[in-house]
Amino acid sequence: MDEQEITQFTDGQRANLCTLLDVLMPAWGDAFPAAGALGVAVFIEARLADTRGFAQVALGVLSRGAALVSAAGMQTLDELAPAERVALVRHVEAEDPMTFLAFLTQVYMGYYTNPTIPPQLGFPDRPPQPLGHKIAEDDNLEELLAPVRQRGRHYREC
Repeated sequence: MDEQEITQFTDGQRANLCTLLDVLMPAWGDAFPAAGALGVAVFIEARLADTRGFAQVALGVLSRGAALVSAAGMQTLDELAPAERVALVRHVEAEDPMTFLAFLTQVYMGYYTNPTIPPQLGFPDRPPQPLGHKIAEDDNLEELLAPVRQRGRHYREC
């Protein structure tokens, strides 16, 4: 099946994904729920359609995990004990670290862009642009900018 045809997970894949997300980013106190509980699976599933090549990445990680679950005589990742889930994830990562990293990057993006998380970290619940981040006043800002201003314009007018 062509990766561009895959725009959503099956129910089984979605269940395994939610459990996998909770292993990758477990809850941390009351302020930081586990990634699966936070709904990061919806974010990951949306990436299937709008991020070129991500369907292959996500399905690769899920299929490796499903194969290991099946080899353990289980049907879903949720049936494994917590320590076995962690071992499975480490095994999947070791098999193909680059694919796993691409998947994990999307997981982090889904988690930290959830509107409930940035305020817990002291950031406003909005994108940094167009308002930008607040930067503390710096006494030597003019000194730091002087070489840039002296260099002049280095772009072409369009």
